[in-house]
Amino acid sequence: PYLKAKAPHGGAELGGSVAPDGERLVVGATGDGAGAAYVFERQNGAWSRVKQLRPDADAGNAQKFGYAVALSGETIAVGASGESSQVADSGAVYVFNRGAGEWAKQVKLKAKGAGPLDWFGSSLALSGDWLASSATGEFTDRVTGTGVLHVFKRSGDTWQETQRLGPRDASGCGFFGQVVALSESTLATTCWTASSERPAGAVYLYERGADGMYLPGSVLTSASAQSGDLFGRSLALSGDSLLIGAPGERSAGQGIGGRAPGTLEQSGAAYLFTHQGDAWHELVRIKAPVPAAQDGFGNSVALGGSELMFI
Repeated sequence: PYLKAKAPHGGAELGGSVAPDGERLVVGATGDGAGAAYVFERQNGAWSRVKQLRPDADAGNAQKFGYAVALSGETIAVGASGESSQVADSGAVYVFNRGAGEWAKQVKLKAKGAGPLDWFGSSLALSGDWLASSATGEFTDRVTGTGVLHVFKRSGDTWQETQRLGPRDASGCGFFGQVVALSESTLATTCWTASSERPAGAVYLYERGADGMYLPGSVLTSASAQSGDLFGRSLALSGDSLLIGAPGERSAGQGIGGRAPGTLEQSGAAYLFTHQGDAWHELVRIKAPVPAAQDGFGNSVALGGSELMFI
């Protein structure tokens, strides 16, 4: 089956962002007015639409509400990277909670020191009482490049920003944090645009310490990755498994671990890493069963238990 909005229309862009969790699914539609997010639930094998979420009416008609969505249990986070209530295109994140069977807005979060064209809310990850959201247009203090991750912690009904993370390489990383994932105490994010030090792209890991602060961990690349692979264009993190998409990868291999001579430009690949002991290790490279040039395999990835999904 396929899922549609209550009143679909041209330009709504339903499906631009998707977040699943068990029998529930949240789907963003940035072009539906100021934006919308739709909640779907599965009962007895059938999916039905149960709620339409909307942004505040006073924050502008070009909020891009639904640009990113995240779902964890009874909490939904929706990014509105174009929200302009304080500063133009500074962005915001709306948090909704489900109580007594109904979804209601809990809070609208703004990043500390929000500036114009920061685009806070461009990506989201939510795990329990922890939320991470990128401001992909925000300039960092440490490197020449853009992108900052803002980390929030919930205590009771209150969310508080606890940390601001930027790129760790002075290599011209662009759009740091464009993709982010959270699982238990691990945070993963990417710099998939080419830089002088990591031309294929990279995935940065952080581990949450006992004091609640995220500390720098491993920086992951692949031994076979090349310039322009867009390694880290997509991420999926679940427990000790991390799936990384590289839609610009150009090898001619097929399937799981397949190798073959020749190249297929931008056929794409995904890499599965596992955490063993104190380190992350590349387990296998995965290609489409029949790869073709320009396929962009790995542009989106997902992990669900023992199942992998690629687009």
